[in-house]
Amino acid sequence: MGTITGLAFPFRIAPSGGLETATDAQKIRDNVVAVITTRKGERVMLPDFGIDGAALIFRNASDPDLVLFQHLALEALQVWEPRVDVQEFSHRRDVDKGEVIFHIGYVIVGTGTFDEIDVPFPYSGGV
Repeated sequence: MGTITGLAFPFRIAPSGGLETATDAQKIRDNVVAVITTRKGERVMLPDFGIDGAALIFRNASDPDLVLFQHLALEALQVWEPRVDVQEFSHRRDVDKGEVIFHIGYVIVGTGTFDEIDVPFPYSGGV
């Protein structure tokens, strides 16, 4: 696998004053986060990018909604970040912070490197 370089996510300015970039494993990690935190239709030039699952979490984060969110996220990752093979996908609630944290463990296909990330989503309460 050659070097992968692109804009960092979230978009930000580098200390040098230019645009912050990410490379290789960090770029793939940024892409995983971008796929599951972007709502379909949010990107004008890529209207199918992302998932339609955010409302499931912001509503009340019920167990069936969270399972559906995971399913939608896995499908989107297969389409939009085929360089990862998801090995683990789970969630837990942090009631004190009002967040659902999704844990994603994956193997980078070109290198066999395992990486994992926790992605928090706020929710409105309920469960």
